[in-house]
Amino acid sequence: MTSTMPIMTPAPEARVFISADYHFLPGESSKILTKLSDVTRPGDCVLFLGDLFEVWYENYCGSCAEGYEELFAYLKALSGKGVAVHLLVGNRDFLAGPVLHKKSAMEIHSESFVIKMGDESILCLHGDELLPDDVSYQRYKNKVRHPMVKRMLRLLPNALQARLAGDARARSKQKLSGISENTFKPRLSEVSELMLRLKVSRAIAGHLHHECILEDDKNNTSCFVLPQSGAQVINYRIFSSEGLSDLDKLSL
Repeated sequence: MTSTMPIMTPAPEARVFISADYHFLPGESSKILTKLSDVTRPGDCVLFLGDLFEVWYENYCGSCAEGYEELFAYLKALSGKGVAVHLLVGNRDFLAGPVLHKKSAMEIHSESFVIKMGDESILCLHGDELLPDDVSYQRYKNKVRHPMVKRMLRLLPNALQARLAGDARARSKQKLSGISENTFKPRLSEVSELMLRLKVSRAIAGHLHHECILEDDKNNTSCFVLPQSGAQVINYRIFSSEGLSDLDKLSL
């Protein structure tokens, strides 16, 4: 992660509804997203902190993962009422790009960024940055996120992309079954150093699938980790010019 990052600056009166890790499967109902339409108003933003999909792939021919037409319709409906929808890609949907943008009207962010509203700022992460001790995963991430590798993957037909994604998930599950849980103990240290360089004291993330607050008392920084959302519930916080809200939820 670099010491300079894009800055998102919503309108002063806007609210940003932040959630993460839905892992929607192809064909799975995404009706839960209609709840976001119930609580947002024109000018607000919705931000997904990655892994909106169980797996996403697309290629330069314009084809992509299938079975998400309902989800696209709900996202476009949000945009249609004047709510800006953003996706910060995660480890399951890092290939999201122009095809997904066209189908869903979501703005796609391939890297972490800062939201600044008045005097309030927050660093937005997917959350895998909080697991630096998982060395093999971090190496894999650095490799597959390289722009040249992503371009090569997007040249492949969808069937082959799906097969590669399935193989990667299988290897990941096999690795998890024989690894110490301490490997996945989240740490704020590396992210905290970045936050100091960015002059941001708070971050928000997903990926870990459970709620926690990581704090670095030495540097006075903290990271609010969201629990997993899904087809039946949205766990979210709101960021606005008044700061970061408490955790709340929407259910079907």
